[in-house]
Amino acid sequence: MEKDYKLADSGFRREVQKLAQEKQFVDIDYISDIRELLPKRAMIYEMFSRNEAEFIRLGSGEEIRLDKLVRINGMISPGYSDYDFGNSCAL
Repeated sequence: MEKDYKLADSGFRREVQKLAQEKQFVDIDYISDIRELLPKRAMIYEMFSRNEAEFIRLGSGEEIRLDKLVRINGMISPGYSDYDFGNSCAL
């Protein structure tokens, strides 16, 4: 299993899967490996599992673990519902 993986909320996973099927560009905020909040505009190419963790693969080939997704198209992941987006040092 991926280190410290937290299973994403099932409703959030369904919404991410739907966005992947639509193959449209989306606005993504995610937490990097060094705990930076990074914004990105990209197409979600697919959602997949590896080592008991779920990921999205972007059109660029970049992979982001689902539990690191903070927000997609304004929809906040339940795991980050109390995140202060006005303070970039909130983590």
